[in-house]
Amino acid sequence: MREELISLKAQLRAGAIGVGLVAISICGMTTKFIPAETYALYAQYLSVTLTLVFCIFFYYAFFKRNSKVRDDLFETFGKLPAAGIMLITPMGLFLVLLLALTWGLPSIAHAFVGEEAEESFKVYPPDHAYLNTLASCKGQLTVESNLLFKSHICFVPEAIYNSVSGGDTILIKGKKSLLGFSYYHVGELYFGDMDAKFKLQKGA
Repeated sequence: MREELISLKAQLRAGAIGVGLVAISICGMTTKFIPAETYALYAQYLSVTLTLVFCIFFYYAFFKRNSKVRDDLFETFGKLPAAGIMLITPMGLFLVLLLALTWGLPSIAHAFVGEEAEESFKVYPPDHAYLNTLASCKGQLTVESNLLFKSHICFVPEAIYNSVSGGDTILIKGKKSLLGFSYYHVGELYFGDMDAKFKLQKGA
């Protein structure tokens, strides 16, 4: 009974950590935060390292003789689904860690330490007409980078969106820190010229 209680507490703790990381990841992806390239690369390496460490312990616990982890998985899900869980879990963990460490956690810290600034980002030419972009990220432009997941700039005015071509640089105002850059959400501007927040500098 005592062992079952300890196991339940461990599962609840792991579940809470997982939910927390997912919530942080979602937070980072919805705060208009663009991670700094150098920081993001380190975050990717850390995500890979932590995932590998997890895999070493997880697979050791699974394959060792008289494994309680293996017995619990087989008993709860069956052998075939348990095998699927073994393959999916590391990939899911890597994805959650990558999003949390690249966007989630730094976006929260950045909100407290960022300072007013103007930053330029090279962007890819849009693939869709302005009217076909998502309402939740109207006028979305993708930032050029070497990251696994690209950052986006949302709510770019239609006139600028339609003018972007290869090699162009978008100048935006917001808050900058060593972790990255967060830009103003155009929808939050109640007065003034909305286009003033997004200026297009034509590429050479």
